[in-house]
Amino acid sequence: MWWDVFPCVGEPENEEFIDRDREIVNIMEKTLELDHTACQESALHGLGHWQISYPERVKKIIDDFLARNPEMRPELREYALKAQTGRIQ
Repeated sequence: MWWDVFPCVGEPENEEFIDRDREIVNIMEKTLELDHTACQESALHGLGHWQISYPERVKKIIDDFLARNPEMRPELREYALKAQTGRIQ
């Protein structure tokens, strides 16, 4: 997946990268709004990688996604819950 090969990680302790990090997380959040499962899975995967750097933000984004989509496939819901804690593969 894109987020496995994208050479960037969240760096909340580095003032120089705060705006960049915010935009990347915003892209993942917006991607979750697309009505396409593969796009949603990709965004969840990326959020799972960034969870270690921005745990509260990632949790809120995924909580909001789950609340907006109560009828999603059980597999996607399970993957979202794993992404919240960084347990993605």
